Amino acid sequence: MADVRQTKLGELFSSSVFKIPKYQRGYAWDKKEVRDLLEDIEYSYEERTTEEGSNFSHYFGTIVMLDKGIQESETNDFEAYDIIDGQQRMTTVSVLMNCINEQLKSLDEEKVSSDALPAELAKKNRETFVISYDTERIELDSINDRVFASLVVHNEELENIRSETISQRRLINAKREIRSWLEGKREKHVSEDSHDEYYDFLKEVQKIVKTGLEVTQYTVEDETESGRLFEVINDRGKELTNLDKIKSYLVYCSARFDDNELSLDIYRNIGEVLENITKYGGEDSDIETFVRYHWMLFSGELVLARQTNSEYTTVHRRIKHLEKHASLNQPENDVRDWINSYLDSFTSLFCRVLTNKISR
Repeated sequence: MADVRQTKLGELFSSSVFKIPKYQRGYAWDKKEVRDLLEDIEYSYEERTTEEGSNFSHYFGTIVMLDKGIQESETNDFEAYDIIDGQQRMTTVSVLMNCINEQLKSLDEEKVSSDALPAELAKKNRETFVISYDTERIELDSINDRVFASLVVHNEELENIRSETISQRRLINAKREIRSWLEGKREKHVSEDSHDEYYDFLKEVQKIVKTGLEVTQYTVEDETESGRLFEVINDRGKELTNLDKIKSYLVYCSARFDDNELSLDIYRNIGEVLENITKYGGEDSDIETFVRYHWMLFSGELVLARQTNSEYTTVHRRIKHLEKHASLNQPENDVRDWINSYLDSFTSLFCRVLTNKISR
């Protein structure tokens, strides 16, 4: 059964650790999405610095999570979750707080008149949003976590971080974009004699992230429930690839049948193809090309727009709506058989393509 509650983003981070499951797509935000988040922060800052808006809160959306129990560490126990929806926002917030901490530690404390020390504030932020002693607050999938840890845990120079996939490059670019935004604020607020104004700005921004961003925390207890949610949420935020939508719908089907094993098969098979296409330099357009090429071989439908019911001009919609594929109007066993046949064909073709690429 799902649990739904309103909370502050800082409260959610302070008591929890998060993982991005392997079946999720990698980090997908480009400059536009990162800028949108920063504009939300700026808007909140402007509202909170007025006399009437000191307690202004900005709604940050719904974070959908799968409850994974309690994770123990040397110093604390944390509520552990897999993030179903919201990984882009949560990951970017962690990068943002890391960049704020870098700026706090760069301030000359002799030019800050406040009794509080910027470095101490950075330490508290790090424990809440990045790593608390031995426990990383967010752990990405195996392909992207190395780069994420290099960016926010180890603070390596961007030029020294090796990137192999588009998701890894997007993570690096997100930090570069946030750094650039903060540097622009630094130029505006820092004077030769005083860092007070910039310190106050940084202090307010990190406070906004902790107490000024409200989220709906939606927690489910099993993978089949998460499958149902995929069908509801898979068109929000940054546009998903056709393959993301196909995966979401097939998971939804398996959840309707209460078949957790089939859900995991879908996660593993499609997730591995997604990871490997991007691992070898592919982008969203390459994923789309592969999906359409496979569909022609699998279904024999060579030109989607010329088929009956031509409004369904994407593979995702044809799978979902046409009875000869995986429409839920069909008997359950027929849909199961279709899904298994599709997965077998899909992964087999990818293995052949990958083998040919490696042998060249």
